[in-house]
Amino acid sequence: MTPEQIQRRLDKVSPEDFSGRTAERFRQLWQLTGLNWRDTLVHFAESGYRWKDAAAFFGMHPTTLQAYCYKRGARIPFRGQTHPEAQAARRAAVNKHPERHRRYHNRANYTAFGVSDSLSELLRRFGHPSLTWAAVYGRIHRGWAIEDALLAENGQPPGNASTKGKAA
Repeated sequence: MTPEQIQRRLDKVSPEDFSGRTAERFRQLWQLTGLNWRDTLVHFAESGYRWKDAAAFFGMHPTTLQAYCYKRGARIPFRGQTHPEAQAARRAAVNKHPERHRRYHNRANYTAFGVSDSLSELLRRFGHPSLTWAAVYGRIHRGWAIEDALLAENGQPPGNASTKGKAA
């Protein structure tokens, strides 16, 4: 089967068409397109995609896809992202199907103090100088309000500050 024929079949599916664990997703690929998962991944590799791009196509994490291939002895010839052929092929793929690449690579937007931007930009604008991106991200995912996560410097959300060592 030629790369064009494979690509035509892959154009008919999107990440939303897949669900379940990795093996189930590959079975769904076979049912929808008639393509073997190994042939599909080799096609992605030869077209300049990276592990991250191939995983985004299936709606999974790149490490999950790599582990699945490793456990089944599949050696997929993905090239590094700095390889010139890979960069050219990736640009062509992104230009052809930007929606597939946007889904995985977009930075999440957060809103704090009436401003919507990436967490890095909000931290740069409003955050305490001693805070790191990872600290703020962790706080948000532990349930802190975004504004509190950006401003609190002692590890305690405002209002929950410890009174240890303070006179009552």
